[in-house]
Amino acid sequence: MTWNTQPTERGFRVVAILSVFNEADIVGQAVRHLIGQGVHVYIIDTGSTDETLSVIRNCAGQEWIEIEEWGLGDAERQPFEWRQILQRKEALAANLDADWFIHHDADEFRESPWPGVTLCDALKIVDSNGYNAVDFEALTFPPTHNGFERDQDVLDAFRYWEAAQSYDQLRINAWKSHASVDISSSGGHDVGFPDRRVFPIKFILRHYPVRTQEQGERKVFVERKPRFATSERELGWHVQYDGIEPGHSFIRLPSSLQRYEHLLTRAHLVARDVEALDRSNAESAATNGELWKIVGELRSEVGLRERAADDARHALEIREAELTTVREQLVEKRLETDSLTKRLEDERKTVEAFKQSWSWRLTAPLRALGRLFVRS
Repeated sequence: MTWNTQPTERGFRVVAILSVFNEADIVGQAVRHLIGQGVHVYIIDTGSTDETLSVIRNCAGQEWIEIEEWGLGDAERQPFEWRQILQRKEALAANLDADWFIHHDADEFRESPWPGVTLCDALKIVDSNGYNAVDFEALTFPPTHNGFERDQDVLDAFRYWEAAQSYDQLRINAWKSHASVDISSSGGHDVGFPDRRVFPIKFILRHYPVRTQEQGERKVFVERKPRFATSERELGWHVQYDGIEPGHSFIRLPSSLQRYEHLLTRAHLVARDVEALDRSNAESAATNGELWKIVGELRSEVGLRERAADDARHALEIREAELTTVREQLVEKRLETDSLTKRLEDERKTVEAFKQSWSWRLTAPLRALGRLFVRS
């Protein structure tokens, strides 16, 4: 099997359907990221009481965005009906004009496994090779400091991640347009439709559910936990905040997490998926060979970056050695200067002491007489 890694015909359209509620500090970045990835955005606002909608409306590329205001009113006092939101997404996916859909959240950033390939073009590749659904590797990025501001790039602000919890690891929620799909039965984690064929390499999902202590406390204790529907809790949904009580610190130590290295982390995840395929014999050897080609390309790019980093480190070491030599010379000069300064100070003190002595005072008339002779 030969993989087609070229974009397909013009007009390939991907729509991410986002339900949002009070995510003003991050939703603008998530929307701009999707547009930059060639993805159209359909917003379902479920009654935000902050600046979420104005942030979205101020995003560039408004022709890529459609907004539906849904569930207006005193939303914070209304039950959080997740199943209804998912069913609305199912209805939209059955009626919107698109080749592929993504069930997306406001605090997520999704990427393709190919370096330099947008999410839209990656889904074109998946489609052209006969697959109709994509799973995502969910990486959770907790806050490692409490200084995040809305105008900061959240991807740069938080660089440390951990694997998603067991309840959040299944993320088959991008799919090729189909007459009827089911995402509500799984709580949005596993899209269902006939003849589904999931691409064997996971795409990347970077998740930032909490950005600051204050935002985390408001989200968990005001906007989410009190509003979860009892019927949905009985299904085993909404367990992500179980065990989190008032006083909980959302700020994590970087040492308890893994540092995200864009190419290296991606290459490791792709290689893991391909090795799992080899062990299970789930695909033909030819297909696995093409998947390993992806791994090879990633590792080659990682190798180039690592060699560039090694060259930079070597140049830095040379520069540091030069600076060390200069510092040593400066220390020697400073010691010489300090020694000369001390000698001058000692001599000054000796002169001052002599001027206070009886010898100096007794010879004062003679010195005055000498000055007269000099003037004459």
